Amino acid sequence: MPAEIFPSSLRAKGVALSTCSNWLNNFIIGLITPPMVQNTGFGATYFFVPETNGRTLEQMDHVFKDVSSEAEDERRARIERDIMQSERTGRF
Repeated sequence: MPAEIFPSSLRAKGVALSTCSNWLNNFIIGLITPPMVQNTGFGATYFFVPETNGRTLEQMDHVFKDVSSEAEDERRARIERDIMQSERTGRF
């Protein structure tokens, strides 16, 4: 799921960081779960995650309400306009 959450510009670093975090958290959970279950009896925690099956990476921004890609699109459009204007005027 981490590869689907991060925008393209941050995907490599985000996936690396989330993988490192996952390994560290699994290690900690592996250490504390046996004594916790032995001393507390029972209990459960539920997390709800939106469905991502069949969606493209670009649609993940909408699923997780991330607007950073919209800002990137606006910035890209502005840069393209500036380049086109520079080409028309002959100034680079």
